[in-house]
Amino acid sequence: MVRKLVTTAAALAALAGLVTACSTDSTTGGNATATSTTQSKTVTMDLLKSMIPAQQPDGTKVERLITVKEAMAEGVMDSPKGMVFKPEVCLTYLEDVIGPLDKLEGWLQYGTRRTTLMSNLFSTMVVKLPEAVSVEKIKASALRCAHGGEMVLADKAIGELTYTERKPPALANANSFAMNQGVAFPATDDPAVKSTIEQFGFAAGDQCLTDSAYLEMNGVLIWSLEPEASFTDQKLTQMHETVARVMG
Repeated sequence: MVRKLVTTAAALAALAGLVTACSTDSTTGGNATATSTTQSKTVTMDLLKSMIPAQQPDGTKVERLITVKEAMAEGVMDSPKGMVFKPEVCLTYLEDVIGPLDKLEGWLQYGTRRTTLMSNLFSTMVVKLPEAVSVEKIKASALRCAHGGEMVLADKAIGELTYTERKPPALANANSFAMNQGVAFPATDDPAVKSTIEQFGFAAGDQCLTDSAYLEMNGVLIWSLEPEASFTDQKLTQMHETVARVMG
């Protein structure tokens, strides 16, 4: 149970930056250009909530649906104690562009998918942006950590971070950016280091990969973290259709 909670926290740190939600007990170029059009409707919390997918893939377990402000106040999106990102932008790249999440109106949903991959966690965030934000800025901020980033665990274990851009689905009247994100801890014979890595939900000698994407449309920003790109693209397409319908 402790490992599960720690791993969930590691996954949700993705909202501020990272990305890697690995669990050893898991079960079985972009089209970002200019900002999109001006809002055609007043964006209320109820309207934002309606954009969260009600239908989920088979084997999905939704743990919670809460406001972003509640999540921030509860520390749901905090990194686990002892987990440090170097450079810090590997953690803060999103807030560096859109500002503090606890100031934004929106919703967060998270849970698990049934998958054979090391990572089985997913999360979806939808927020009203205070002003138009180019997804290109989020992309540029994130890719500052494309190479050379590190995740340090309890000052004992060091993993290599990778943020790799991939092509997102083509969606009309929207700007999007997608990337694979991962962390790899080298194999080790040191029992203390190996134990530390495992306590944080990772495995020495393995790479944990997750998929992350951002979509901006009509003043609404959607963020998606998934075990693999097929889930991300399906969710982004589904939410794009919803936003177009409710904001049209």
